[in-house]
Amino acid sequence: MILTIRHEALRQKSEPIVLPDDDLQGLIDSLDEQVDGLGKIGLAANQIGILKKVGVIKFSPQVWNGEAEKNNNKSVVAAKIDPIEKEMKVILINPEIISHDLEYDVREGCLSYPGVFATIKRYMVCTVKNMKLDGTYEEFEARGLLAQACQHEIDHMNGITFENHFSPVQKMISQNKIKRIKSKVVK
Repeated sequence: MILTIRHEALRQKSEPIVLPDDDLQGLIDSLDEQVDGLGKIGLAANQIGILKKVGVIKFSPQVWNGEAEKNNNKSVVAAKIDPIEKEMKVILINPEIISHDLEYDVREGCLSYPGVFATIKRYMVCTVKNMKLDGTYEEFEARGLLAQACQHEIDHMNGITFENHFSPVQKMISQNKIKRIKSKVVK
């Protein structure tokens, strides 16, 4: 079950993974399956109530290459420049953004804020330092939609919610939807 904004786990900073971690592969598999089942792009462990710095981002060619027509934003234009032919999956473990460039406005939603979309600031390009399953670290450059997804999931791991990025105007616009979500019972 995906936690919604009323749940405190979404505002708590997740704990880094320390290897060996016998539950890590199972957690990654669970996140992977849920992303597939929901037909969405990414999910962080705290969105399912597990406060560990782990997340999964996946793009099918249909999602990656088709986002430009759906969203018509700069992030997706970057995706259109570099189309993909097979599924792309990024496993985030203890990730951190070590550099970024080209701030822009992008329309974004969040599974923990069902039905709420807002225009927020993100970076078009970011370099991510990320732990691999063997415990070594790698750095990779993310651009466009991948950069946006990395920033979104890393925010989750750091207890930063989607709402934290709203401008005062976006908060006013989204206020009624957010109140309805918060009024629902947390299971």
